[in-house]
Amino acid sequence: GDNGELVYIIQVMLERLRKNFDNFPATTVCGNYNADTVKAVKMFQQKVGLPQNGIMDCKTWNMLVNCCEHTHKTI
Repeated sequence: GDNGELVYIIQVMLERLRKNFDNFPATTVCGNYNADTVKAVKMFQQKVGLPQNGIMDCKTWNMLVNCCEHTHKTI
């Protein structure tokens, strides 16, 4: 249910990673933490070995940032 600029950034990052993961769900970049975002976060959590709760907690955020930085450096 959250919304705003941070959610928008999370969605952009998830969409960017979608290009690197097979079967990763699409996320609508709209700034609303909706069902698509929860699904993508859960899939990301699964891929990186975190509990799949769909919540962008500190561990999930840190891993997402790390993965995006790594992806950016390899492109």
